[in-house]
Amino acid sequence: MPSNCSADGAGLVSAVAGEPAHFTILKKDRSGQPRTRGVDHFYADVRGPGRWDCEIVDERDGSYSVTYVAKAAGSYQLDVGLAPMNGPIAGSPFSITVAPGKPHAAASGPAEQPPAVVRAGAPLKVAVLLRDRHGNDATTTTGGGGAAVVAGTLSGAVGTLRADVKVGKDGGHALSVTPTVAGEYQLAITLGGAHVRGSPFAVRVAAARPHAAAFALSGTPPRWPTLEAGAPLSLQLIA
Repeated sequence: MPSNCSADGAGLVSAVAGEPAHFTILKKDRSGQPRTRGVDHFYADVRGPGRWDCEIVDERDGSYSVTYVAKAAGSYQLDVGLAPMNGPIAGSPFSITVAPGKPHAAASGPAEQPPAVVRAGAPLKVAVLLRDRHGNDATTTTGGGGAAVVAGTLSGAVGTLRADVKVGKDGGHALSVTPTVAGEYQLAITLGGAHVRGSPFAVRVAAARPHAAAFALSGTPPRWPTLEAGAPLSLQLIA
C-alpha cells in the first residue's frame, strides 16, 4: 500500500535553481519491512511557478532514487505516490522551496539603460540587477556560489576611472563614477570579472556648465575708466 511507503532526502525540502536535487522513496510492505520483490511504479508531480520532470530509478533494494532539476525559483508542492491509482505515499504532498542560483553575468545587467550623455562633474549612477542563468532574481541570495563581485570602470582618453560600488541591505548594487573631463568614454560593468548584459556602454561626457568662480579677468587696468551711461565697456575673461 502507498501509505506504507515514505520518502526522505534534502530534495523534499529545498533546491537551488539549475542544480540537481535528490530524494529517496522507500518501498515497504504492510509490516514496515523493505519490499524488494515485485515491480511498482511511482510518480512525482509538481505544482508551482515552474515545471520539472523527476527521474525515478529502481535501486532493486526496496528504494527508488529520485532526481530533478528546477529552473524557476519559488514555492512548490510535490505529490509523490504509487501509480496508477493507488494514491500518495506517507507525507505527500511535500513543500519545497527553490532558491535562485548563483548570479550570472550574461543574465544580469543595469536596471535601466545607462545615460548616453552626462556632464563633466556630475555623477553617473547605475543600479545593477543580478539574475541567475535562468532569469531568477538573485539580488538577495548567494545561490550556492558565494557573494557576487560587481565592478565598474569608465575608460576614455584621459585614462580609467573606477566606479564606487555600494551594496544595499537588500543586496542591490549601485555604481557611481564622476568624470571631470569631456570626451568619449566606455562604461564597463562586470560580475565576477565577466561583462554583464550589454556591457560596455558608450557614454559621452559633455563639458560642464559655465561656472562664475571658474572665470577671471585677463588683467586689471591700472585705472578704471569713467564712462557715460550707455557707453560700452569691453572686458576679457579667461577660464
